[in-house]
Amino acid sequence: MTTAADIRLKDLFNESLDTRESVHFLINYIERELGKEDCYDITLDFTGIDFMSRSFADELHKQINLENFHKSFTFANMPLSMKELLRVVEKTQTTRKKREMKSSVLVVKDISMIKDYTFSW
Repeated sequence: MTTAADIRLKDLFNESLDTRESVHFLINYIERELGKEDCYDITLDFTGIDFMSRSFADELHKQINLENFHKSFTFANMPLSMKELLRVVEKTQTTRKKREMKSSVLVVKDISMIKDYTFSW
């Protein structure tokens, strides 16, 4: 059976969400404390939070959207300025696709081989 959990961010971080490391602390807390209970639905309560840095927002967005992090998040009592910051961060995060390039190697033993190769097109 899955359960829900409410996390008051002020209890963990006071009034300020500053660093990427703070996000890692939060994720570790969730995995350590709530992983035991098979908790899937998590509400992050922003009551009393006055500031969230862009680096915190960026890392939070990145971590909660990882494919192997199977949790559902709800943001409660989040100030409008923080919602806007998360929207901005969301637009800047893209997943890069690995491009595979193939190239051939030509071993040149004398200058005439280069001439033959360049005029072969």
